[in-house]
Amino acid sequence: MSPEMMSADVQTIAQGVLFEEARALDEQRFHDWLALYAEDAVFWVPAWTDEGRPTQDPETELSLIHCTRAQLAERVGRVEGGRSLASTPLPRTAHVISNVLAEGAGDGRIFVRSVALTHAFNIKRRETTLAYALVEHDLVATGAGWRIARKKILLQNDYIATMMDFYTV
Repeated sequence: MSPEMMSADVQTIAQGVLFEEARALDEQRFHDWLALYAEDAVFWVPAWTDEGRPTQDPETELSLIHCTRAQLAERVGRVEGGRSLASTPLPRTAHVISNVLAEGAGDGRIFVRSVALTHAFNIKRRETTLAYALVEHDLVATGAGWRIARKKILLQNDYIATMMDFYTV
């Protein structure tokens, strides 16, 4: 297989995973979304220390969201079980993924950078918010297919006039 073909395959795989993740969130199929994550996955939304520097270490610095897959599952359970008052009713969302650039990292791994825009319509307040971010995904090949091992969402507009959770970024 030529290097160009391998590069195209990596790009196609990455886009498929990112687009499926966005669609699952927008259709509120949260268990399908969660199934895209590896068992040891990390989901991270760093905070900004000042106007130009985000936090670098989720273990020692402030994060807007920092979750393991198990913690994401707890969030999904709260949302679906109606135990998250801030999520009732759930906003309608549209995730737009673009500028997807993927590179094979060897050993069944793919590193992906993209840009994401998330429009969220708050039904109660009848208003739409927009979050836009630079996103990194580490994908890993498993027996069940490609899974997300790490997702880092660097919000560029971190002052959003609404609550934020996994489905709005």
